[in-house]
Amino acid sequence: MLLSKPGPLSLCAGIAFACSTLIAACGDGGGLAGEEFHGLATFDPASMVLGQTSFAAGQANGGTVPSASSFEHPLGMALTPAGGMLIADSGNNRVLFYSSTPQATGAGADAVLGQPGFNSADAAVTQTRLSAPGAVAVGAGRMAIADTGANRVLIYDRIPAAGEPMPVPSVVIGQPGFQSSAESCGASGLRKPTTVAITPEGKLLVGDWGNYRILVWNSIPAPGAAVPPPSLVLGQSDADHCGFADDDQDGSPDIGVGGIISHVTGRIMAPVDIWTDGKRLVVADGDFDRVLIWNTFPTVPFQPADVVLGQRDFTGRWPNGAITPGDAEQPGAKTFSAPRGVHSDGTSLAVADLANNRVLVWSTFPVVNQQAADIVLGHAGFEQGATNDLNNDRHADAPSAQVLDRPSNVMFSPGALFVSDLLHHRVLKFRR
Repeated sequence: MLLSKPGPLSLCAGIAFACSTLIAACGDGGGLAGEEFHGLATFDPASMVLGQTSFAAGQANGGTVPSASSFEHPLGMALTPAGGMLIADSGNNRVLFYSSTPQATGAGADAVLGQPGFNSADAAVTQTRLSAPGAVAVGAGRMAIADTGANRVLIYDRIPAAGEPMPVPSVVIGQPGFQSSAESCGASGLRKPTTVAITPEGKLLVGDWGNYRILVWNSIPAPGAAVPPPSLVLGQSDADHCGFADDDQDGSPDIGVGGIISHVTGRIMAPVDIWTDGKRLVVADGDFDRVLIWNTFPTVPFQPADVVLGQRDFTGRWPNGAITPGDAEQPGAKTFSAPRGVHSDGTSLAVADLANNRVLVWSTFPVVNQQAADIVLGHAGFEQGATNDLNNDRHADAPSAQVLDRPSNVMFSPGALFVSDLLHHRVLKFRR
């Protein structure tokens, strides 16, 4: 039997190419409309939009050319230590830098990485250009960009700051130089890396989506020397294995009873997003419609996750918790369909549930399998999944402050939750 990678994830990865908790988990449905945590409630409207002039607009680049205030398929976001904000504008092949966290609808960026100016958008593979970047991370005084379309991660020796020229990368991971972009396996290769993270202690994590693994360096590779092999590989037994659902590492997907892929330990992943505080690790495993949580930071290859969200157990792999691919399961407070983004503020966890057109929020960090979410954004209840469904009739309406169209990434900031609303080409701010 020939298996191929499941499909829902391709929408996001193919653009380029995180006693009250237990009580909540034991309930059947999670939070209800109107239930709040820290000021955030189900079906809340966003308070601000970036990339569009109003909540009713949804065209890429506002229907014109790229500018300092527009997006085409925005993805990962990051905050800088000085209070700035970075957004990976994938379709425009750039990362936008805001010297302070935006406070007004339609606010423009202050600088751009990956393009010579705000009005250009062509992809290029050089030291200063980008090709469909999927994520950006800052930490330990440095910055990393997952340049998905070029099959590489770029490392910068400083973080962008107001009034300073934009930094130039000093290290490239996944390629022999800044002008190459071939995909490959092995310790020195990458294939469509979609996400990157830096721990407070300076560990570097790369979600190597196309190779079904996470690579971990105990310290960020330094300039002027060859990039060392990763210190740890998750999802595979070593850096030389890159197969899909290859639990026994023989180079082929593993089949269990009834044709079900055998990933009972939760070790095999197609990681599209990562959150970590250096102690815990959360991974959006979009291809298996689940989120994996390690309660302590992994230390050995193939280390199994401790908690799975979105599925009954680690053997589940179909959208919205279906038992077989033919089941027409509806969304719920405990399920996902192609989760694309994860983020935590250390206490709460948010997940961008891409194909269900919503964001799920746990007010306290989940501790048991398939724990129900407390809050849903983008829909009035947990059972809806349609795009732009403002009136809950399961049909698309116009863009607004309450609805979403393929939300891809989430990010907590002080007093707010930011959401990249992929197909509306915008980033929304929800207050909490």
